[in-house]
Amino acid sequence: SNLLSMVQNSGYLNDNSNDVMANLDLNYKLDRFLPGLYFRGRGNVSVQSSSVLNRSKQAPVYTLVVSPGGDSAYNLFGTPINQINSFTSTSWARYTFAQLSLGYDKKFGDHNIQSMVLFDQKTTLLNYDIPGKLTNIAGKVSYDFKGKYMAEGALNYSGYNRYQPGDQFGLFYAAGLGWNVAQESFIKDNVSWINEMKLRATFGQTGNANVDNYGYYIYRSYFQDVAGTYPIGSGYPNGGGLAEGGTGFGNQTLANIKATWEKAHKFDAGIDLSLFNNRIQFTADYYYERYYDILQQRGKTIELIGQQYPFENIGINRFSGWEFTGTYQSHYRDFNFFVTGNASIQQSRVLFVDEQFQPNEWNKRTGQMVGQRFGLVTDGIVQSYDEIATTPTLVGYALRVGDYKYKDLNNDGVIDQFDAAPIGKKKPLIYFGLNAGFSYKGFAVSALIQGVTNREVYAGSDVIDQGFLNQNNGFSQGYEQVLGRWIPENGLSATSPRLTPGGSGYNYSPIFLSNSALLHDGNYFRLKNISVEYNLPYQLIRNLKVAGVKLFFNAQNLATWSAYDLQDPEVVLPNYPIQKVVNFGINIKI
Repeated sequence: SNLLSMVQNSGYLNDNSNDVMANLDLNYKLDRFLPGLYFRGRGNVSVQSSSVLNRSKQAPVYTLVVSPGGDSAYNLFGTPINQINSFTSTSWARYTFAQLSLGYDKKFGDHNIQSMVLFDQKTTLLNYDIPGKLTNIAGKVSYDFKGKYMAEGALNYSGYNRYQPGDQFGLFYAAGLGWNVAQESFIKDNVSWINEMKLRATFGQTGNANVDNYGYYIYRSYFQDVAGTYPIGSGYPNGGGLAEGGTGFGNQTLANIKATWEKAHKFDAGIDLSLFNNRIQFTADYYYERYYDILQQRGKTIELIGQQYPFENIGINRFSGWEFTGTYQSHYRDFNFFVTGNASIQQSRVLFVDEQFQPNEWNKRTGQMVGQRFGLVTDGIVQSYDEIATTPTLVGYALRVGDYKYKDLNNDGVIDQFDAAPIGKKKPLIYFGLNAGFSYKGFAVSALIQGVTNREVYAGSDVIDQGFLNQNNGFSQGYEQVLGRWIPENGLSATSPRLTPGGSGYNYSPIFLSNSALLHDGNYFRLKNISVEYNLPYQLIRNLKVAGVKLFFNAQNLATWSAYDLQDPEVVLPNYPIQKVVNFGINIKI
């Protein structure tokens, strides 16, 4: 086909986006009324719009076809399209935020008090959605004595207009205590190398207005025109029943008039250390969070009326873990350097989810990690026709050589949903990072590395293994890993099942379940950022009549080391991988 013609004679598409923003900040001291009293106001507005002008077309192009006998002919390739002339306003949005606060900060000898009350409101208006309005009325107060004993409390009365009137607002709170042991005389007067040793703990209840994910007004049942429903104001053919091709009102969802905020009780205890004139700093935290009233659909009861159950505040999850941060920084004459490392360990558990009766322990979601993936467990690849006769399979599927075998966990001779089990690691996730840098006179270098262990990624379709067969009717890019497919010569060393034109639901998404063969090691570490700067010395630029000249180079996502390299470890397929960005240039200050 004439690819050049397809590219040059296809018209054009103009996609325009606009974003207008305005911010206002106001600070006013009211000391003449009461020393330490102040007023603050903040406001911002953002108006966004986008539109598309479509002037695309497709000129006739032909592909050359040569017969086995040597005769040639040109066949029309694709469908010619006359030039389109259409304008579409694709989206429009307005976001506004306003906040008013009144604060009072005062020091009375060794006593220090900070307090504030505030009101804020965030409004979201989209051309395809109903208005959203989030309102907060809050107050907080903190106290410390000589920087040694600390206490803080906060209340927040939050409301969201998409809940049922009467249930739109929730009251949330938090309180914390701290003790800087380093300020006690038995350490301050005797241990000079301890600059700070702060013990602290907090507890609170937070809320999450998660209702947007489950419909406009979750507390309302609504109807809309649906083809094939009972028509209104007309007779029924054949003595009754549905009118053929008729349209009437259908109930689209059941209402939940008691839906309200998702909530969480959160506890945190930690220690902050600073040693040897702040050269060494260390922070450790333990946290425990219990999320409840999570909006979920019931699964235990049967939907007798043909409607899905509404989302209700019934789910309970638990998260706990540790977080650590350590820094060492120092200098020698003009040479300065720092190293900061951090790590976190996270565990989770589903404490309650309303699920149907599960006949086997491995089918149960309750008690598993939050987000635990369930699926069929692969047990190799069928190598011969003789093996087919002894291999359980899905009802109605004709097993073939080169297909995956799945474990029949309940030994009933059939592969079905009762053979689905938790697949993947059950160890706590561990995140880590390392930030380091140094400077010498006008030269500075810094870098950030981040990573994760005990993590897995799911290649959720056959696009990875058989991409060119599964996409665009066989005209997409072929991948090198296709060479690892099952063929008789590969046998037991095959890394994927047989190639299947159009993809294979059996081998990649059996009965809409996950497949353990597509679960891969997701451990990785990545050079997230690197920066190199050099400020030219004054002696070199003093005759240029400029204040400073800096040469710089920086990069993001420059290198990644991962156990599974067929997809970006931070991106879920089929999204694009994270971009590698490199910048360099010169900065001149006048």
